[in-house]
Amino acid sequence: MHFTDGSHAVLIYARDVAGNEVTVSKVIRIDTVPPVAQITSHSNGEVVQGDVRFAGSLVDGTSGPAGGDISVDEGNTWQAVSISAGDGWSYIWHSGEVPNGEYTIQMRGRDRAGNVGDVVSVALTVDNAPPAVSITERWWIWEVGVLKVSPNHFPIANIQVTIRDPQKRWKELVLDFDPGKNSYVVKWDRRFGDGTLAPAGKYPVLAVACDVNGLCGQDEGRIVVPDVATSTATLTPSPTATSTLTPSITPVATQILPTPTLVLETPIPEEIPETTQTFLPLWQIIGLLGLFMVIVSASVVDPRPKALERLSETLKVMSKRTKDDSSNNI
Repeated sequence: MHFTDGSHAVLIYARDVAGNEVTVSKVIRIDTVPPVAQITSHSNGEVVQGDVRFAGSLVDGTSGPAGGDISVDEGNTWQAVSISAGDGWSYIWHSGEVPNGEYTIQMRGRDRAGNVGDVVSVALTVDNAPPAVSITERWWIWEVGVLKVSPNHFPIANIQVTIRDPQKRWKELVLDFDPGKNSYVVKWDRRFGDGTLAPAGKYPVLAVACDVNGLCGQDEGRIVVPDVATSTATLTPSPTATSTLTPSITPVATQILPTPTLVLETPIPEEIPETTQTFLPLWQIIGLLGLFMVIVSASVVDPRPKALERLSETLKVMSKRTKDDSSNNI
């Protein structure tokens, strides 16, 4: 007996050996057609981030939908979806738990008769991680900042560096860079977008890099313009910054003509001749002393005073002559 899909009334008649009879009427449904599933929340090629809510429909015209399963790893594992009223289904996918890249989402449904429908799929791109961006944290106006950009699975679409006045007095300066490299040099001539020359101060520098899906990464640095915007020996270069100062010209020696120097002549004091002192020779002093002792002794012992007087006069004459001789010798 072959039944087509649909509802059929079945009349069952039975009788036992005693002649008892019974009749049973039953309506049965034949369902050999699987349900039809659809993914309506996303289209092929869409870029998704964070928690992604998938939704769609699951239609079965005979027995009705019973449930469905979804796979985000190309059918290796399956997770049950939620069935809602009106033949709808939904599922929340935490895309932040997987790396950036392309993923094929598959879904299949089943009806109350146990028929499993065909798998439907959609190709999506997960882009949760932006490009990595780093720029020198702080550098002097005569130095250059270093900007480094690296993609995260997807190519870089554009790179911009914006230098602005923190008080918003002048038009910001926007610099565009070729996304084909990984390292860039950021140099500023102190002029804003309207040509205004920046005074001394600290100016924010915002570097932004976006991938082809529009996801952007950024980093911020700072350019310092001192009161005197020239390098000095006391200023310390900033970390990771590169100096752009060129070597200074070697100074050429200049000949300086000698100038006459006035020299004052100091008069030399005249030598004052020392006063010549007359000294008797030592032998004469000793002789006179000995003669004096003899005279004194004789005056005490010898009673002849007249002879002593004559001798005394003789000694005086000799002493006078000796002095005269000494004066003549000098």
